[in-house]
Order: sequence, then structure tokens, then C-alpha cells
Amino acid sequence: MLSILLAVIFGLGVGYFATENTTPVALRLGDFVVDNVPLYLVAVGSLLAGLVIAWIFYLTRTVTGSMTMASKARDTSTIERGMANLEYRVRELETGYSKPRLERSPDSRLSAVG
Repeated sequence: MLSILLAVIFGLGVGYFATENTTPVALRLGDFVVDNVPLYLVAVGSLLAGLVIAWIFYLTRTVTGSMTMASKARDTSTIERGMANLEYRVRELETGYSKPRLERSPDSRLSAVG
């Protein structure tokens, strides 16, 4: 609701500005000249061009941020998988170490050590 109210207020401001600034001006871009453009169109056009440029910067920042977060998430999952594998290996070694180990004696009989 607030955004609609602000849009209406902004629209009224632009409308008032347009009625007060109808003086025609000439736009020159290098050798290209456009004559008899109302001043309010120049002002509103500049505002819209600035908003488009700001939106492009925002979009670029958002995309690079999401790519960075995806990369960090992928690195984190790789690290977590490695940690889980190491924890499993530690448990496996601990349970294997507590069991008696069977070794071959010189006379080819198995004996329990541990």
C-alpha cells in the first residue's frame, strides 16, 4: 500500500513538473540533434535512464553474489563429506584397534595379540 501511495505522489510531482516545464529544448548527441523536445521529457528520460543503469548494476551484483554463495556451498559440502569420511575411518580404526589382531607366528599358526 505504501508503494502505491509513493508512486501516486511521485506521479503527481512529475505531472506538475511537466506542466510547468514545457519549454522546447534541443538535444545534441555528437552530430545527432533532436529539436523541440519538451524539457520535462528530458528530465524524466534522464531519471529513467539512471534507474535502468542502477538496475543493471544491481542485477550484476546479485548474480555475482549468488554465484559466490553457490561456490561456497559447494566447497562446504565437499569439506563436510570429507569430514564424514574421516570420522567413519576413525571409528573403523578405533573398533579395529580394540579387537584382538590376528598375526601369523613363525610356525604358521594364528595367534591372538592384543
